[in-house]
Amino acid sequence: MSDEQTSLTIDNAQLQPADDLAKPRQMALIAAVIGLLATAAGWFMKGPDGLVGETEYFIAYLIGWIYWLGIALGLFMICMMTNLSGGRWGIQMHKVQQTAGRSVWVFALLGLPILVGGMQVLFPWTRPEAMNDLLILEKTGYLKLWMDFEGPNPEWMATFVPGFYIRYVIYFALWLFFAHKITSLSKKFDETGDLMVRDKMQKWSAGGFLTFVMVATFAGIDWLMSTDPHWFSSLYGPQMLVWQGLTALCFSVPLMIFLSNRKPLDQLIRKTHFHDYGKLMLALTMVWGYFTVSQFLIIWSGNLPEEVIWYAYRNTEGWKQYTVAVVFFSFFVPFLILLQQRLKFKPKILMNVALFILVVRWFDYYWQVAPNLFGDRGLTLHPFNIFPFVGIGGLWIWYFLGQLPGRVLVPVEEPVIKEALADG
Repeated sequence: MSDEQTSLTIDNAQLQPADDLAKPRQMALIAAVIGLLATAAGWFMKGPDGLVGETEYFIAYLIGWIYWLGIALGLFMICMMTNLSGGRWGIQMHKVQQTAGRSVWVFALLGLPILVGGMQVLFPWTRPEAMNDLLILEKTGYLKLWMDFEGPNPEWMATFVPGFYIRYVIYFALWLFFAHKITSLSKKFDETGDLMVRDKMQKWSAGGFLTFVMVATFAGIDWLMSTDPHWFSSLYGPQMLVWQGLTALCFSVPLMIFLSNRKPLDQLIRKTHFHDYGKLMLALTMVWGYFTVSQFLIIWSGNLPEEVIWYAYRNTEGWKQYTVAVVFFSFFVPFLILLQQRLKFKPKILMNVALFILVVRWFDYYWQVAPNLFGDRGLTLHPFNIFPFVGIGGLWIWYFLGQLPGRVLVPVEEPVIKEALADG
């Protein structure tokens, strides 16, 4: 091992060569411009007589927005989890994951079209006729846009529950607060090597991880589950966390392959780390299957009309075949592949599996939302869906990659990093 490798410092822990990111950033920017221009054009062409229906438009935008936001949040949750566990499998990517956490302000802005124009399209409980629905009236303590101190809900505690718009601000404020706090502590630890700072970072990671779990639960209820205000599931919050974690892990694999061929992470990312990520992808795939089956069995056996209708929509017309396909490609295909240990040691094969899961996850998100709003219209997949997905994803990836050059990409004072460098 050379002296240069064993003496990694802040000065030589940046991406080298940084210019290597120019090409993927340019590709992401081109995709963003095409996708967002098409999305903007769709805004003016949506409607009954337009090129895309209003419902199709906002479903496409909502899913594209939540999909990429989930990846950014999932990456930062992995960072906090490895801060707590100290595991070798994740420490190498800490700085990259922290950068993802600090980038979620982009999604706070990208969510504004939904707040401005899509509320009554996506969320039936915001429509005037919802006040004639007894089931929705019982939930007005939570399903409201602002604080409601004189609302129809008689329970006094319900009047103190912040409304949809206020919760939106709270969610992003909390996410950004913990992202900046933990990032600043990490930077201070790199500069000083003070173990007390590291302990403080771990404590903040504990509080941040618990906060992220709670916030993700409520965000999942607000942005996805409330597209059908009659339906509810106690497993929806945990499912939201699994989706975020799995997509973040899958996104990490091609990113790790790119960074493992460049300094300084070429010294630290090894095949065993890809194996660890593959095992976690397998574990979360199994957890997704467990939650999905458990939720179905509980609701179907309970046979309550307001709950069963959620599955009834997905068991009619073209949705039945779609449901079978989502289950098959979301669980059985990745499960059988990731079960093979030798394949997880091959980064390129694991990357192909990760990309496959990322594609399937979009169809799962669509399955979660579209039947709620289409009702008995049957399966509808509009080509417009691709544009918000590509536009939002391209814009975030362009910004995210642009934050990596000039930043320290290795937590140089972490004991695990020093041991890895010493071991070669």
